[in-house]
Amino acid sequence: MAQLDEDKLSYVVQLLHGSMHPRTAHQCSQELEEYKESAEFNSYLLCIIANTELDWEIRSASCLALKNNALQHPECIDEQLLQTLESLLQPLLSDEQTLIRRTAGILVGGIVRQVHIQHWPNLLPAIISFLELGDDTLNEGVFQVIDVLCEDCFIDMIQIEVEPQLTIILQACVHFFEHPSPRIRYCALHSCNQFISSKSLVLLKILKDYVEGLFKLAADDSADVVRTVCEAFVELIDTRFEHSSHLLVPEMPNIFQYMLAQTQSADGTIAMQACKFWPTVAVLPNVEGFVRSVLAELVPVLVHCMQHTAEDLAGMQRELRDDAQEEDRECDIATHHSKERHGAGSYDEEEGDDEEDEEENDDDIENSQWTLRNIAAASLDKLSHSFPELLEIVVPHIVQGLNSENWLEVETSVMALGAISNGCREGLEEHLVELHSYILNCIPHAEPLVRQISCWTLSRFSARFLEIDDDGLALQSMVTALLERIFDGNKRVQQQACYSMAQLEEDAGNLLVPHLAAIVPALAHAYDNYRKKSTMSLYDTIGTLADSVPGIFETTEYVDLFMQRLLTRWQELPLEDVELVPLLECLQFFVAGMGDHLATVAQDVLGRCLAILSAYLETESKDDFPVAAVTSALDLLDALLEGLDVNAPQALEGIDILQVLAQLIQDPLADVRQCALGALGELSNNCGVLLHDHLEAIVAVLVENMDPLFASVCNNTIWTLSRLSSAFGEDLQPYYPTLLEHLIPLINRKLCSPMLLENLALCIGILGRYPTQELIDALPDYLVVWSTILRDVQDNPEKADAFVGMCLVIKHNPQAALRGLVYFLDAVASWEQPPPELQQMFAELIEMFVTNMGENWTAFVEQLPQQLHMGLSPYLT
Repeated sequence: MAQLDEDKLSYVVQLLHGSMHPRTAHQCSQELEEYKESAEFNSYLLCIIANTELDWEIRSASCLALKNNALQHPECIDEQLLQTLESLLQPLLSDEQTLIRRTAGILVGGIVRQVHIQHWPNLLPAIISFLELGDDTLNEGVFQVIDVLCEDCFIDMIQIEVEPQLTIILQACVHFFEHPSPRIRYCALHSCNQFISSKSLVLLKILKDYVEGLFKLAADDSADVVRTVCEAFVELIDTRFEHSSHLLVPEMPNIFQYMLAQTQSADGTIAMQACKFWPTVAVLPNVEGFVRSVLAELVPVLVHCMQHTAEDLAGMQRELRDDAQEEDRECDIATHHSKERHGAGSYDEEEGDDEEDEEENDDDIENSQWTLRNIAAASLDKLSHSFPELLEIVVPHIVQGLNSENWLEVETSVMALGAISNGCREGLEEHLVELHSYILNCIPHAEPLVRQISCWTLSRFSARFLEIDDDGLALQSMVTALLERIFDGNKRVQQQACYSMAQLEEDAGNLLVPHLAAIVPALAHAYDNYRKKSTMSLYDTIGTLADSVPGIFETTEYVDLFMQRLLTRWQELPLEDVELVPLLECLQFFVAGMGDHLATVAQDVLGRCLAILSAYLETESKDDFPVAAVTSALDLLDALLEGLDVNAPQALEGIDILQVLAQLIQDPLADVRQCALGALGELSNNCGVLLHDHLEAIVAVLVENMDPLFASVCNNTIWTLSRLSSAFGEDLQPYYPTLLEHLIPLINRKLCSPMLLENLALCIGILGRYPTQELIDALPDYLVVWSTILRDVQDNPEKADAFVGMCLVIKHNPQAALRGLVYFLDAVASWEQPPPELQQMFAELIEMFVTNMGENWTAFVEQLPQQLHMGLSPYLT
């Protein structure tokens, strides 16, 4: 190491020391920031790290400072620094102070994240050599490094050139499962676990030894190790069961009993990890018998796990009283997540009917984090879907809880009812009237948490209650009950009532029309009186009402109640305010359904959206800019253009919206590009004149965004291209060769998402409405996959446009279609009711093949599957 200035070295030591004390931390940290610009700063830090005569806290702080500097200034990591650190590795990792060993591991991981393991070729060989020395203190430090590398530098560790060294390291990890040190056992197991679900198959090479080691560690006396064993069993069964079943199935009865025992562990972290086992095995084929064998024992354990603990209640003292008039705390507001419907159900229900349901049921009362309570509820939900007999087991526990004098047991039972509402649908059918009455009776309960969970459970049953609502009284009672809770004195209840009302709005739709005179003014009054977090929940209720009852905000009275309130609030909010995003999301539904009223506010909304977008484009430090505000403004702009429809050109007069979008569709952030592309596609629908002269540049950017690794961006790119094709027709033809170079390989790519493939097929079909020779000649390259994709798409206008285009392409080159003809005919037969124009085209096309194929047509038709033959019967007669 080069000679350093002793005075500067001493000063850095003083700054590090001062940064650890509250009174001087801010000033010293600022001065350290200034020192980072010095070329020799890292050398000073290394010198301090190496000096064992200094206080160990100073040396540890120096490790962390060097790691942070490496992350912020990767250019400072040179060969000399790596070599110096290599020479210090063994003494650091064998230091007598545990904190030094651990921060040294963090330092190594931070540097590897920047330079990558391939550019530090001596690191893994050094680590392997240290393991051969038999020094327990050193081994603990080494496994700390291994754990950090496997978790934080996972991508580097699975590179093919690293695989031989990784194999040696993982073999050593398994060997050290039996080491006396619990810290080493934990790090060794945790390191291995990172590779269970990896595309790398390196762990599979030693899977037998690994699983045998797991069984030995199951009885470990370290809570960290036991928790990590539970994590391993969950991951193995969830992601690698096909590879590990031969090792696990013979021990499955023992595994189930073990996980059942650990679900009841007094250590909450162990219980939570073990509880994740049950939603996993609930949907796993070939283990049904094992699940049934423990179901009677498991169900009461899960119900018990759903009950709030004393620790839960201790942390919710504020929430257990009427707090509606109190200002929100910063920590409360920070837990809100836009575009998710939170609720008291506290868990992620993946068994929804569609993707939207799954997103909206991503519910979590405890700050959208997994807890034992919500995992237990998710387990009960998943199990109820797969094992209908669960109802008979759980009902006695629910009934007992509902009749209890202990409100905590009542709350748990109401939650359990909500959890099984969908899985036990048939079994609960005959009890719906009774359940409706009981849940409504719980909603005004004296305890806020019971009121809250009752609102959530009502939302789980609301669609079912509507099915038996012959006289409309059930809907009226639900609306009344939820509106009362919207004005509850407790914020948690208010927020859940808002989300439950939003769910009821979705379920009821136009059935709510007779109740709008009560609902709309109530929501407006709540908006005037709510604190911030409850307001953010209310935005979901207002927006969903606009979306679920079409035309509601075409009524002057209702528009006047809300629109000016929302715009005034928008004007008051700074860009970084967390309330802004849900407000903009709410406005998206408003502008889409305002009808003629939209013209009165369009330019105001448009100007505010462009102000946010321009501010983003003009800022130098985009890392600090609230990007969610940008994407929400783009989505609102998209909805505004759609709502304006043919009036969009007039609203955009004198506004250079294209100049803004042109920059945003090239933004480094994928989320921004995705939303900007969506707005561009909508702009092309009715404002094509703004885009016509810029087609070449737009197409070039679209091609750049056809990257399936960014699936959402790519998806919007293809959709936008379809809109451009519909808008410009033949004017887009000069760009077909470039476009097809990307579209055809994409549609034949096996790993694309179904939605992206659908949009690709629609886009190619729509391009076919204005066919070029390139598109016609390439027909054999895409007809089969195109047909296979669109056969599974329901009838809709976009599908009709795509089939019209494909019929035109085939008409120009029928010979090229012969290889994929049976697939195309299968896609034709998938139509339930094609538009008359398309039906005529199908008939003409088949008649053309009949003529062209002559006597071969009869043989071709006879070979078709009977179901396909029946589907084509209208065209074969």
